Amino acid sequence: MDRPTERNSPHWSADFVEHLRTVHFALVAVCLALVGIIQFRKPVEVTVAQSQLQEIRSAVDSWNPQAIFQNAFGRGLRPQAHYRPSPDPSEYDDLAA
Repeated sequence: MDRPTERNSPHWSADFVEHLRTVHFALVAVCLALVGIIQFRKPVEVTVAQSQLQEIRSAVDSWNPQAIFQNAFGRGLRPQAHYRPSPDPSEYDDLAA
């Protein structure tokens, strides 16, 4: 009597082995595709930060220092040519009053 070995067992038929290979290949392909998508996708936070940085840059480029100064301190004041804020905060007490 011929005992079935692992290789000639009906369980390991050519169709079954081909099915295992196909399923294994499909699983590997799906996993690699998911890893690729996750690795090469830009994070949302970085994209949002880049667009916000562009908005800030365009706002800074369009600033009008004279208009900002007039809105902040009133229409009657004129900024000095070399205006630098004083390191002593007590000099600004008259502006708060």
